[in-house]
Amino acid sequence: SAESVLTIPAAAKLGLYSVALRAGKEGPEWQSGEFRVEAFRLPVLKGSIAPADKGPLVDLRTLPVNVQIGYVAGGGAADLPVQVSALLRNKSLQFDGFEGFRFTPPRNRQDTSASGTDDSDEEPDTDQDNRVVADKLPLKLDRNGVGQVKVDALPATTQAQDLLLEASYADPSGEVQTLRSNQTLWPSMVVAGIKTEDWVSTSNRLTVQALALDVSGRPLAGVPLQVHAL
Repeated sequence: SAESVLTIPAAAKLGLYSVALRAGKEGPEWQSGEFRVEAFRLPVLKGSIAPADKGPLVDLRTLPVNVQIGYVAGGGAADLPVQVSALLRNKSLQFDGFEGFRFTPPRNRQDTSASGTDDSDEEPDTDQDNRVVADKLPLKLDRNGVGQVKVDALPATTQAQDLLLEASYADPSGEVQTLRSNQTLWPSMVVAGIKTEDWVSTSNRLTVQALALDVSGRPLAGVPLQVHAL
């Protein structure tokens, strides 16, 4: 293996460049990648996209989303057309101070029984990964450069999910710019966790610890929990 560095000249021509590996001057050649050289243009506009509700997003079916865009030099982008999209992804939970606990719900019992025994009984169903819940919803900002759109039909879920929000618009610089924000959708205000000892060291009895946290990772007292073994 080897590493090589290419310094792009300041006067390099704009366009698409290909990278190839060649065996000697006359040997065979293998294409291995490409990159593009473009002229950098300072954006004229800047903005943000975020849920209208500032609190935790718990068990929602509809989410109002605020978009705000203004000129870097000052003033709102009046009447600017924007497209808003949203994507859901499964989220792996970890909380400081509670290492070793699992916070991912198990698979459906019927699915587990039908598929037989394997090592993935506690893994989430990946069919729900990367689910588009809003695709280029049209939005026109008001005279202050502010607008709101609703993301509807959010699916019910038993596990926390990442919600990626995006707002795309045409910047006066000639580029299409995209604002992004990442949020967490929670099925409830209580996050249940479980921890067991290593099964290799278990003979007849298995020690199980159950835990209840809030969405910020703080322990909750007095929460009734049920532990099931399958």
